[in-house]
Amino acid sequence: MEDPCLVVVGKVGAAHGVHGALKILAQGESFGTLEPGDKVYWKPEGAGDQVRELTLEAIQPHGRTWLVRFREIHDRESARAMAGREILLPELMLPPLEDGEYYHYQLVGLSVETMDGNRVGAVAGIIETGSHDVYVIRDGEREVLVPAIDDVIREVDLAGRRMVIDPPEGLLE
Repeated sequence: MEDPCLVVVGKVGAAHGVHGALKILAQGESFGTLEPGDKVYWKPEGAGDQVRELTLEAIQPHGRTWLVRFREIHDRESARAMAGREILLPELMLPPLEDGEYYHYQLVGLSVETMDGNRVGAVAGIIETGSHDVYVIRDGEREVLVPAIDDVIREVDLAGRRMVIDPPEGLLE
């Protein structure tokens, strides 16, 4: 593989049916751009940084997940063995974003501070909801859920690895 920068775009859930189909929970919207014939990657357990390639045969939305069949997976047992694995794409294959939009992998790990410079923690995860994402901010044992809306998220500085928020009253208490 030529692009060493792989980004997690989904996580395999359960097997679906007897012919090796998988339910995959997508992270972000990149999965919707994939088509049969596209290549994705995964890391076998204990393989270190070694990745394996999968060729997409079929893909369709299925509620909050995607039903996917890969050329290399033919039966339910092989599909079950994939449960919990992350699906990766080369960063260069991700669709371009509009100004002010970010991929999850770009935000996780950013240091978060308030407008007056007080540290809140770091982005530990992102919860996708129907209306807007929610950022999970952790500082040690403390966890704060911050809505990803313009009134709250005031600045995202990817180069500086920080996010500035203007939390509504009571959010940080």
